[in-house]
Amino acid sequence: MEIHNVEKVWNGKEKTAVLFAALLGVAFDQLFYRGTFGISVLPFVILFYIFYFRATGISAKPGRRFSTVLFAAVVMLTLDIVVYANQTFRILNVLALPALIVVHTFLAAAETRGDTPQRFIPKLAAQLFPQTFSRMKLLFLLLRGTFQRSGRQQSYVLRQILLGLLISAPLLVVVGTLLGSADALFQRMLGRIPDWFAGLHFGEWLFRAVVVLAVAGYAYGFVMGLAHPRPGKSADHETGEKGVGYILDSITVITVLILVNSLFVLFVAIQFSYLFAGGSGSLPNGLTYADYIHKGFAELNVVSLINLTLLIVSLRSVDGNRKISAILKALQTLLAANSFVMLASAYIRLALYEEAYGFTVLRLLVHAFMLVMFILFVWGLIRIWRKQFPLVKMWLATGILAYALVASSNIEGIAASLNVARFEQTGKLDAAYLAGLSNDAAPAVMRLSNAEKQNEQIAFLLQSFRDKAKQAHPWQELTLSDLFARKFVRDTAW
Repeated sequence: MEIHNVEKVWNGKEKTAVLFAALLGVAFDQLFYRGTFGISVLPFVILFYIFYFRATGISAKPGRRFSTVLFAAVVMLTLDIVVYANQTFRILNVLALPALIVVHTFLAAAETRGDTPQRFIPKLAAQLFPQTFSRMKLLFLLLRGTFQRSGRQQSYVLRQILLGLLISAPLLVVVGTLLGSADALFQRMLGRIPDWFAGLHFGEWLFRAVVVLAVAGYAYGFVMGLAHPRPGKSADHETGEKGVGYILDSITVITVLILVNSLFVLFVAIQFSYLFAGGSGSLPNGLTYADYIHKGFAELNVVSLINLTLLIVSLRSVDGNRKISAILKALQTLLAANSFVMLASAYIRLALYEEAYGFTVLRLLVHAFMLVMFILFVWGLIRIWRKQFPLVKMWLATGILAYALVASSNIEGIAASLNVARFEQTGKLDAAYLAGLSNDAAPAVMRLSNAEKQNEQIAFLLQSFRDKAKQAHPWQELTLSDLFARKFVRDTAW
């Protein structure tokens, strides 16, 4: 690559885009470094959209396009985070807002270009990864061309490692946050990370600088990729260098997997020390074993999904180099093994949570989801070592079969039956929840009419199902569960 080619691209618009991206990185550090999400979300979203509208030339004025509706939803979610203090919805909104912003900005840019909405998911995935990383690489090349007058090219391996570090930084932040939320001990350990560098004095600043660079780089790549899309081309088309294409280079993927697996291995070690050992480890003051185990299963399932995505990307990055391929396979296997441990940890936590608080349809669906994820990782593990294994077909077959089994399993009846069995053993019963179930649960609830421990809760529950069974419905809406429920009312002394 010649420097004058870079200088042609390094114009005022690119410099302004880099400035805005740098401001976003610094704003992310100042607003969210301490993990606070509230009014701080508003200035960050405003700054991002100023960057986006300026770079793409898209108008923020309302129009007759679907993206306008999405933009209104972005505004509403942002204001929800700023105004309301409900912790559950705040967490959901913080997770949903970035995804909604990505979809809105992508669709708005596509509508402006007159692009068709066909193949939306593949196009969005291409925008989030190849296009964005291509622009990030262009930024790297532009900066290198500016600061290195000699024009000497850096090592290809070094560039791929740096790209891997840029990709890993936001990924580690997301995964680390989820794992910290899932496990109080892991969260405390993460909180001590800056202390590990305290003797060096610059440890915390180094960590924050990496996060700033990662956020700035990805923001630049994503927004400028939307502003100047190049179908079938990469940033190297403008600089004359060979690009990474739609499959990340193996060295980049290895860098990401090493960093991510290191975080996972630390988390897995804590699970074996405290969770799987039945609380034999020494917990910090103020943290009971019950508090420790009765949370985290939702976050661990999200992390498992992220791991599955990483596995998919890494499986499409194997090259012909035997040594690189062997290292990649080993790291992929470690990723799958860590995922198995996380799923086991999530399963144990959920089972203990159900033991304490009872069973619900949602919790049973989470059990089914974890089982499916386990099977998907098994197929993925086979695909790591057998290249010809039909992974996509097996995943589709597993998903379709799992859905069919769950849909035909009378999950409300199972939930009711488990709650009744729990009542018979412990005397604990969530009658209000069971009363909200459909007639599918009637056979299990009917068993309570013969329970030795009759109380007002049971009377309320039985009466609610009696009322449901007597409700009149058009014959077209009747189900077998409705007919069976009527039979139970007629045959059982409720």
